[in-house]
Order: sequence, then structure tokens, then C-alpha cells
Amino acid sequence: MRQARARALMKKAAAIGYAGVGGIRWKKYMIAHRQARAATRIQTNWRRHEAEKLLLRLKYERMRHEAATDIQRVWRGYLGRLRVQLMRLLTPYAITIQRFWKGYRCRKSAHYRAHAKLFDRIRRGIVEDRARLIMQSCMRRYLVLSRLQNLTQAAYSMQKFAQAKLLRVYVGNAHEATLKIQAWWRGNRVRRILQEEKLKIVLAGHMLQAERQTLQECQQAVVLLRDRERRGMRDRGWQLIHVSVSIERDDVYPQGWAAGIRAIEKFNTAAEMQHICVGAFHTVVATSSGYIYTYGLNDRGQLGLGTTSISGLPLPRQPVVNLRMPIEVKQVDCGVDHTLILDASGRVFSWGSNKFGQCGSSPRYDRILSPTEVLFRSSKGHRRSIVTLSAGGYHNAAVDSSGRLFMWGRGEHIYIRGIFSDVP
Repeated sequence: MRQARARALMKKAAAIGYAGVGGIRWKKYMIAHRQARAATRIQTNWRRHEAEKLLLRLKYERMRHEAATDIQRVWRGYLGRLRVQLMRLLTPYAITIQRFWKGYRCRKSAHYRAHAKLFDRIRRGIVEDRARLIMQSCMRRYLVLSRLQNLTQAAYSMQKFAQAKLLRVYVGNAHEATLKIQAWWRGNRVRRILQEEKLKIVLAGHMLQAERQTLQECQQAVVLLRDRERRGMRDRGWQLIHVSVSIERDDVYPQGWAAGIRAIEKFNTAAEMQHICVGAFHTVVATSSGYIYTYGLNDRGQLGLGTTSISGLPLPRQPVVNLRMPIEVKQVDCGVDHTLILDASGRVFSWGSNKFGQCGSSPRYDRILSPTEVLFRSSKGHRRSIVTLSAGGYHNAAVDSSGRLFMWGRGEHIYIRGIFSDVP
């Protein structure tokens, strides 16, 4: 029984739910229907209003057209009546004018008849004069055409002659120009060949000069080796490996590089060359007797002469002021255009180009023309003793007795930019 009642209640609830849903839908439908009817009525009233406005405008236009038509009809009637009245007024005067004109013509014709013979004679004279003029014109035209034909034939003949003459002149000028161009081209070609041959001769002369200087350098080197063997200097081995001479460096080594070595040995026969270092364009030699010799290019003061003059002969150098040679040199090294020496007491001297601070002098000068000591100071102000050094192109490095490394000069190309200074 309870289950039956529950099912009945469920059915009633479902019916009530369905009725509620249907009522909501019906309400929405009625609202939409009323809105549509209201919109339709509004549109109908608006259309009726627009139609009434159009009807009123058409009525107004019709009234205006009818009024304009009435005005035009009245105006045309008025003009017609004026025209009729004017014709009535002017007709008598026109008739009078016509009568006078007809009388004048009649009188004139009568006068013409009286003088008809004279007029005929004048007319015949005019006709004859016209005929004579026509004949004269025809004759003149014939003469002009004949003369024009003669002139045309003469012009044709002259044109043929002139064209032939001009053609011969043009061909002659073209032939002459061709000959000139050919002559110029041949001469230019010959000049170019001569220039090339001259250049070959000059190059051959330079090559011959370079070979001669190379042979002279080899001869001097061989003589130098023989002299050393003859004098019994065999504690250091010398061997000729390769000799290559550039004739563009005559101003640097005018007598040859080996000639400088021979001059040093002739100048100081008892000395033994312990250190030889070559820069870009200069040479530095230190002997066992404690003397230093330099020769080569001196444009940046790399020879230490105190000036920038070039000397082809090796000259002894005094490293510092008030220090006499001989000096015990421990090491010599050269950069591109600067020189460094290290003595036995651990002091370093430099001279030459100081553009990047490679000479280590302070204040900084562009060139150091005479040997100057490079100071290595400790934190307490004591001088450090240098054990070894090395010169790069535009920078230097040195190691003191405690193993401390010092570098100065240009450091842009060795990956430690920013830590170099002008002085150690």
C-alpha cells in the first residue's frame, strides 16, 4: 500500500512539474506574440504617416505647378496682345517705307536704261581686262614652271655631284682617321711593350742586385767563420744556415749585416761576442769585454745614439750616464723598435720607441734616445734584482730573484688587456 501511494504521489508531482514547465513556455510564447503584434502596429502607423506626408507633398507640388501654368498662360496672352497692337501700329509705317523703296527702285531702273550702253561698254571692258589678266597669269605660270623645272634639274645634277664629292671626302676622312687610330694603337702597343720590357729589365736588375748582395753577404759570413776558425775561437759554434737580402733595406744595412759583425771583430779583436739580438730593423751586439755595439735603422732612437740619425757602422754604447764601459752584460733582447739589456747586477736598461710605454720610463716620452734604467721598486721602496727578461714586439716581461713577474707596454694582442702599464 505504501508503495502504491508513493507511486501515485510521484505521478502527481510529475504532472505538476510538466504543467509548470508548460505554463512557463506558454507565457514566453505570449510575450513574444504580443511584442510581434506591437512591432507590426508600430510599422503600420509609421508607414501610414509616411504615406500621408508624401500625399501632402504631392498636393503641394501640384498646386505649385498649376499656379505656374496659370501664370505662364496669362503672360503669353499678354505678350500676344502686345504683339498684335504693335503690328497694328507699325503696319502703316511699313507700308509707307515699302512704297518709297519701290519708287526708288523704279527711278533707278529708268536711270539705268538711259545709261545702259555706257554700262555695257564698261562691262565688256571689265570682261576683256579679266581675260587679259587670266592670259597673263597663265603665261607667267608657264614661265615660272619652266624655270622651276630647269632649277630642279640643275639642283638634281648638283646634288649628285655634291653627294659624290661629300662621299669621297667622308671616305677620305674615315680612311685617314682609321690610319691615325691604327698608328696610335701600334705606337701605344709598342710603348706598352717597351714599358713591360723596361719593367722586366728593372726587376731583373733588382733581382741581380739582390743576388749580388746575397753573395756578398755569404762571402762575408764565410770569411767571418774562417777568421774565427783561424784565430781559434771555437768555444762557440757558428754555422751559416741561410742568407736572404732585401735590396729595399739598403738604407738600414748599407754594407750588409755580416759586415757589421766583421767590423766589430776588427775593432775589438780580443773580444768574444756573447749576445747578438736583432730587432725589426736594427742589431745589438754585446761582447765579452763588456762593450755594446748597435747598428741599423735609428728612426725611433733604437740605436741609443742620443739622436735619430742612421748609422751603418756599429758604434759602442754607454748604457747610462756616469757609468763607463766595460759593463758585464747578462742578457740582450730587442722588440720591433726598442732595445733592452740586463747586466750582472740585475739592472735593466732600455732605449728606443716608447709609444706604448715599452721602455718603462716615467714620465712617459714618445722616444727614449739614450739608454735609461728601468726601475723595479718593491712595496718598501727597495730596488728589485732582475734575473731574466724578454722583449715582445711592443711589450716586455721580466722576472726578479723572488720569482715575481713584471710586464709592461702594449697588451692588446696577448689577451691580458687592461693590466699593462707604462712602467713595471
